[in-house]
Amino acid sequence: MFWKHVLAREFPGRPVVGISWRTGSYNAAGLYQTAIYEWNSVLDRTDVHFISLQYDCDRDEIGEINRSLGCSLNPIDGIDIFNELDDLASLIRALDLVVSIDNINANLAGALGVQTIQLTEPWGHSRLGQNFCPFYPSVKLVPLTQRDREAAFKATSDLITDLIDRT
Repeated sequence: MFWKHVLAREFPGRPVVGISWRTGSYNAAGLYQTAIYEWNSVLDRTDVHFISLQYDCDRDEIGEINRSLGCSLNPIDGIDIFNELDDLASLIRALDLVVSIDNINANLAGALGVQTIQLTEPWGHSRLGQNFCPFYPSVKLVPLTQRDREAAFKATSDLITDLIDRT
């Protein structure tokens, strides 16, 4: 409840979408990682509030992202996203949508039943051969390939529109 009140106070009038674009849990250069500039077609939206769920992204980096992409990505104060996993789970539960690569944020959101768009490798070992996420029904998968990454972000933006229109 705490984070629901904070988000309603700080980000009124539009759905609140949490994003994360990289992981530090393994050396996943290339396919698994994304660069924030690739998210431009997602972050240029004005119909939602974007907040950063990126644990290794400070206010300075978010400021640089906003300047270079001309977007409005917001930091969240009052939480150590890396160390306070119970608070991170509470924050994610309070969001309208999570958009993430395959990292802790996508998995927590899926486990909590939060609507989630996950940019993921096309073969997805955890999908058990399916084109959906069998463990997390609230997660929509978007294949992220090296050849056509731009299409993945366009599909993500389209999915955001579909999902927020339902809320």
